[in-house]
Amino acid sequence: MKLDSARKFNLPLAIIVILLSSGCNYSADDLVENLRNSPILSAKQKGEDLSEASKIEVTTSKEKGSSNGPITDNAEYEKAKAVLTAPVIAIDNFFAGLTSSSIFPQTDKDKVPNGTPKKGSAEPKSKSGSNASPTKYAEYEKAKAVLTAPVIAADDFFKSLKSSSFFAPADQVSVPEVKILSNDLTEGNAKYQTTLAVLNSPVVAVARTSVIASSRSLDVVASQKNLTANLSTNAGIFPESGKVQPGAQATFSLSKFMFDYGQTDRQLKLAALETKGSILSAHTALNSELTNLLSNFIILEGARNSLDVIDTYLLQYEEREQTIRTAVSSGILSRTDLLEIEEAKNNIDSQYERLKLTKDRSEKFLQTYLDDQYSKVNEEISKRLVPGYKLNYTKTNVSSDLIAVRKIALETEIEIAQNYDRYRINANASLSSPSPVNDSFSTFAGFSVTKPILDGGQSPATIRKKKADLEVLIQEINALELERKLVLSSWEIFKKYHKMDGEFLEERKEILLSKSIELESRFKAGQVGVVSLASAILSSAQAEVDIIQHQTELMQKKLEAASALTQPCAVVDICEDIQQIFSME
Repeated sequence: MKLDSARKFNLPLAIIVILLSSGCNYSADDLVENLRNSPILSAKQKGEDLSEASKIEVTTSKEKGSSNGPITDNAEYEKAKAVLTAPVIAIDNFFAGLTSSSIFPQTDKDKVPNGTPKKGSAEPKSKSGSNASPTKYAEYEKAKAVLTAPVIAADDFFKSLKSSSFFAPADQVSVPEVKILSNDLTEGNAKYQTTLAVLNSPVVAVARTSVIASSRSLDVVASQKNLTANLSTNAGIFPESGKVQPGAQATFSLSKFMFDYGQTDRQLKLAALETKGSILSAHTALNSELTNLLSNFIILEGARNSLDVIDTYLLQYEEREQTIRTAVSSGILSRTDLLEIEEAKNNIDSQYERLKLTKDRSEKFLQTYLDDQYSKVNEEISKRLVPGYKLNYTKTNVSSDLIAVRKIALETEIEIAQNYDRYRINANASLSSPSPVNDSFSTFAGFSVTKPILDGGQSPATIRKKKADLEVLIQEINALELERKLVLSSWEIFKKYHKMDGEFLEERKEILLSKSIELESRFKAGQVGVVSLASAILSSAQAEVDIIQHQTELMQKKLEAASALTQPCAVVDICEDIQQIFSME
């Protein structure tokens, strides 16, 4: 490298590449810290005394078209040394007052043991042709090291990117893989009609679309690492020597991301976590819709069965209603007895109408919700509905998983804020067309290093805010865990007393049924009146309706518990079908 080129070498880039060529014993942060606390080169490293340099003579290395002739006077050496040491002196002046040691200790390869130059190196000679003194060799080696270091570093720059400790922080950022949800994937993997119906519901469809939209941010962030190109033009007046000339200039530039201590990877990680959160949110929306669907189905089934029971017993009552009215008109049955029977009948009729309203409302909802899938889903749920007290659930908790993703996202955001002042390195190149004041093309190729210095306290404030949010999430996790325990505890208690209540209802039903049979026989034998028989019929109807409602309550509580555990699918045993759709493995 020529001396003029060395003088033009970008100083920040030179510092960086010298570090890389030295094995990256210092990180970029060490660089800045040492610049703040120490001079670039100690007096010892610069030489015993720069003022003594006039005593030293050195020869140049072999150049094209010339021999290895010696430098004939001390002025040539001083000229070369002035060029080489100018950046050092400038840096020392810039960091005046800094007293610690240099951040650029001489490497082993640059040391000259016992004043002997390295084997194979060019040895400066005196005018007489004899070898120079050890002191002269030392000064020569130092000058040569400064001159050749940028060349060596530039050659090794790209080879050392991955192995260098300078880039170690980037290796610590792991971007999670995300299985992207799409319409085709969802519909293709749905095994049951119930699953497919809920997936295609408007609410879940919106959530699924949100997943697809969220996943696009991965490409947006990843594109920051790609090569960018820009073309800009300037038109106007160009002043020169007190005159202005109109003209135009165009510049074509290229830029390629190289390194930023993993900040871009952290942004990519955030985008991946956002997509995971969207998938979990879609799963949550599906659970909510499935809970609503199954709840209406359970209510509908309970209402249908209750109405069928009431219809059966009312038919038996109506067969005797005329007999009752005849007995009243003939004076055999008192008015009081008639009112007692009518009261019981009125209660049944009122319950019948309430059940009919419930049935119609749930049925209309399901028909509207499922549309042309109503019949298939209705049949499938009837077959797959798990009766009894057994509740199959796993440790999977979608709500907890969502909070866990949010927690990792907050921790990543804290990392980004903590590393806001890290370096960003880009490789740049540009070509500018001639202008009225410059009649030749101008080019540039090199690196740009950007380091934020001050953000007005925004990053510390962000860190404090995110840490406070983390505390909130931790409390939410604890609350969810407590809720899960309470749900399971409540379910166990409910099962215990519901079983006991069910036994009483069954016993009451059997008693009333036996009573009705007995009264029917005695009524035919003329041993009892129609009033007793009619009352027994209506009481039996109520007992059977109570049992049906008791079973409906069980399924509702079961669904409620499963939903609180984020697994309403367990009620109809389709959890595996749904889980594989939203799997993020």
